[in-house]
Amino acid sequence: MHEILVTAFGPFSGFPENPSEAILAAWSPDLPPGWRARKFVLPVSWADAAPRLLAALREETRFVLCLGVAAGRDRITLERLARNRNDTALADTGGAKPPGEAVVPGGPDTLRSSLPADDLADALQAAGIPAEVSDDAGAYLCNHVSYALFHHLARHPRACLAGFIHVPPADRLAPAQGARALRTVVNQLLADLGDGKVHPA
Repeated sequence: MHEILVTAFGPFSGFPENPSEAILAAWSPDLPPGWRARKFVLPVSWADAAPRLLAALREETRFVLCLGVAAGRDRITLERLARNRNDTALADTGGAKPPGEAVVPGGPDTLRSSLPADDLADALQAAGIPAEVSDDAGAYLCNHVSYALFHHLARHPRACLAGFIHVPPADRLAPAQGARALRTVVNQLLADLGDGKVHPA
């Protein structure tokens, strides 16, 4: 059995209901035989978010899609890069500040998503869902967990592709529309896998 792990973040300052969590709740996976989906909500916590994400990985996990809200964006954004820097002084929901400047001390400056970001953005656009690609995952926990995830997978190779997807606030993308976007992304990944365009191995 192959697994698709999809994560979102819980509430934090300015978002008493996190749009990424609302989209995840609205998503009803419709997967082919041999596949299953697992939903996981991460805390907005500098200490706990990345460890909980890494602990959620399983041997059968083939795709990891991490969702988070980007307040200033108006479309789905496929992130291609994560930076090894907690470049912010913003506290988390418990009031804690980021632990040092580097996400992983001694790690590369940047790491790339292994998802086919351009292909996924094209599929979303073709479905009538505004989408773009980006090389800036921000400075808060979205970038933090992305880098931690990519670094872990680079250090512990496995049959798994992973990436981060930013979603707009709910007034620009309703949860039902966001769930349709997530279905589009998953369907495209499975189609690319069948066509040999992606290789989670």
